[in-house]
Amino acid sequence: MYCAGAEPAGIDWSELEERREHRKAIVRKSQRKRRAEAVANGLCCQCCRGVPAPGRKSCPKCLEQARDRMKRKRISSI
Repeated sequence: MYCAGAEPAGIDWSELEERREHRKAIVRKSQRKRRAEAVANGLCCQCCRGVPAPGRKSCPKCLEQARDRMKRKRISSI
C-alpha cells in the first residue's frame, strides 16, 4: 500500500541532493569552458554554432529566441 504523505524508507535524501549539486557544478564548469572556446573561435556564446553579427555576441537565431522569451515574460507579468 502506498501513502502519499509518507517518505519511502531507506532513502537518504541529503545524499541525493549532494549528488545533484555536484553534477550541476560539473555541468556549469563544462558549459563555461565550451562557451569560452566558442567565443574565442568567433561563434555564438549561447548555441556555440551560429556566427554573430558584427558587434554582437549572439547569432540572429539566439537573439530572436531571447526576444520572444522576453515578450512572453512581459505579457504574463501584466
